[in-house]
Amino acid sequence: MRKIWLILVFSLLICVNVYADVSFKDKSSNDKINSVVTDGNNIYCGYGSGIYKYDMNGNNETKIYSDDGTEYQLFFAYSGKLYFAEGYGLDSFFERANTKILDLSTGNVVTVFDDYALQMYLGEDKVYLSSYIRGDFYPTKFYCCELDGSNFHQISDRWAYSHTIKDGALYYLEFLNNNSTNGGFNIIKSDYNGNNKTTTQFIASSDGSHPGKLLDDYTVCIDNGKIYFIEFDYDNKNIEIYDSSRKNIYTLKADDVRNYSVNNGMFYGFSYTYNKGSVFTLLAYRIANETTQTNTNNIKILLNGTPISFPESPTIIDGTTMVPMRAVFEALGAQVNWNGTTRCVDATKDGKTITLCIGEKSVQIDGVTYNVSVAPYISGQSTMIPLRFVSEALGADVNWNGQTKTVTIDKR
Repeated sequence: MRKIWLILVFSLLICVNVYADVSFKDKSSNDKINSVVTDGNNIYCGYGSGIYKYDMNGNNETKIYSDDGTEYQLFFAYSGKLYFAEGYGLDSFFERANTKILDLSTGNVVTVFDDYALQMYLGEDKVYLSSYIRGDFYPTKFYCCELDGSNFHQISDRWAYSHTIKDGALYYLEFLNNNSTNGGFNIIKSDYNGNNKTTTQFIASSDGSHPGKLLDDYTVCIDNGKIYFIEFDYDNKNIEIYDSSRKNIYTLKADDVRNYSVNNGMFYGFSYTYNKGSVFTLLAYRIANETTQTNTNNIKILLNGTPISFPESPTIIDGTTMVPMRAVFEALGAQVNWNGTTRCVDATKDGKTITLCIGEKSVQIDGVTYNVSVAPYISGQSTMIPLRFVSEALGADVNWNGQTKTVTIDKR
C-alpha cells in the first residue's frame, strides 16, 4: 500500500492517513468495482451489481440502489445526495444509460439525463455534466442543472472538456473539432448557467500535453460554505489543495488519486491500483487553513487552577478548541479505552461513557447520539477532540476569558 504524506505548508506539520487500512476491491470477476466516493459520513461504492454504502471504516455494508444496471459510475456525494451514471448492457458503450441523483435520506431517485455522463462536476451552486454519444468515445455536449437536478439545460453542443469557477464566472474548454483534439480549442467564459458567453482565448492543439492544465483544471469541493479547489499536477504527480483565494495550503504526493472531496475539515480521496484487479484505498487528512485554524501557543487551559500539559498544542477550529484526547480525559479522571480497529475511543467516569470516533461528528453518551461541530481527528501521535463538549459531558464547567486567552475547567 502506498505511503502518502500530506504536508501542511504554513505550519510544516506532517499528518498521517487517518484511515490507512480502508480499501475496497472487486467482489468477484463478474462484479467489479469502478468508483468510490464519500461524504465524510459514509463511503459509497459503485459495483456492477449496484451501489453499496459503508461506514467510514469500511464496515456495515448496505446495498442502497440497483436498477438492473451493469455499471454504476459514482461522481460525488454532496449535500445529502449521490450523483452517478448507470449503464445497462454488456457492450462497452451500453445499450442504454441514465445519469441520476439519489437522495440518501429518502432513497428517491431523479433521472437528470437520458444517457451516460462521462464527467460530472460540482460548481459553487450548480452541477455540470459532459456527455458522449454511445458508440463514440468523445464527449459531445456540455450541460448544467441545479443541485436537485432541476433546470437541466445545454450549455454547449461541442466537446467541452473541463471547467473551473473563479471571480463569479464559469470557464470551460470547448474544442473546435468535435471528434478530436485536432484544431485546438477555445476557453469560454460564461455565467454559472452558461449564459453570456465570451471567448477569452484560443489555444492550438500543440500547446500543452494536457488541456486541463491550460485552464487550471480544478475539482471544486465545498465544505460548510467554504470552497476548496483540488488540482492534480500531471508532471510531478502531486495533488494540490487550494483555499478560496487560490492559495496553496497542502501538497499531497500521489500517483493516482480519484474522487476528491472535503467534508467537516477533512480532505478525502481514493488511491487507485489495478495490477491485481481494481482496488480503491481511502485517504483522509485533516486540513485547516489560516482562516479556520488559530495558533493557540499563547492560550492557557487550566483545570481547577492548574495548567494541563498537552503532548500536542491545542488548536481552535471554527471556534471549537480541539485538544489531545488522553491528556484531557485523564485529567478529568476518566478511564480511556482506544479501539484501533474501529478508530473509536470510550471514556468512562462515574458510570457515564462517551464514545467518539475519528472523522465522525456523531458522539454517543450512554447510547444517546449528540453532534459536535468539529469531528475528532489525528494530529501527529494524538487524537484531537472538542474540549468543551467532553468536559461538560463529564460534569465539568468550562469558561473562556478572551482578555487573558484562558480556558478554565472546574470539576463539579
